[in-house]
Amino acid sequence: VLDDVVRMKHMRLRWLLKFVNKNQTRVVYEVQLDPGGWLPAWVVNLVSKGIPHKTLLGLKEQTKRPYEKSMAYLDASFDWSTVGL
Repeated sequence: VLDDVVRMKHMRLRWLLKFVNKNQTRVVYEVQLDPGGWLPAWVVNLVSKGIPHKTLLGLKEQTKRPYEKSMAYLDASFDWSTVGL
């Protein structure tokens, strides 16, 4: 257990990727979170404004990688045992 961290009390995240054409994909990214605790809402809102932009920039960079390397990164970064497949 780490001290001096804020645990997320509530977090819901949604990605929607829709094929537009061979060079374009429409991306909708929605996140709703409530860290709870002593953080005022204005601080959470201020900090969270940059998260979608940074996330989408990271996604853009990831799409430039060869598919096999991207999937290897995903496999190494995600615990698939938590998904009911």
